[in-house]
Amino acid sequence: ATMAMDALFDSAKQFAELLKQSRLPAVQDWKEEDLMRAFRWVDYFGKVHNQLSQKKKAIQQLNVKFREIGHSLGSMFGGEELSYDFIPHSSEYLIKVLLENPSFSEHLRELIVKQGRVDPLFVQNHFHKVSELSLLVCSLFEVSSMFQKKSSKAYF
Repeated sequence: ATMAMDALFDSAKQFAELLKQSRLPAVQDWKEEDLMRAFRWVDYFGKVHNQLSQKKKAIQQLNVKFREIGHSLGSMFGGEELSYDFIPHSSEYLIKVLLENPSFSEHLRELIVKQGRVDPLFVQNHFHKVSELSLLVCSLFEVSSMFQKKSSKAYF
């Protein structure tokens, strides 16, 4: 069971890194495969969430690990904190930050809509206005990430 938890913790770190990267200007380099990989991570953690639903000790251990990851990666979720309870909302979070990210390509925005992951009117009404604050926040995250140790780009 310990090896399984260790593997889960490693996956949690990669998942957190993915969520952090989704807020950065570097998403301009994402291809369809990168977006699909991101959603596979979300789906994987959805399954993890369901599997752990009755395992309180495992949930506590995962929350401790998520807190440690959060401290090591810095603030990356705005008002959200990565936790077991956050997992069911991670798809909406990922979509929201990608669509708010001015560096995210129009082609991939359309792909999210085509896949039925989000309502096209929602996108049109809420995400075509990018505030200067959003741009500043993305820039700050990019600068802070440059000072951190680079991790592997392979998420899955």
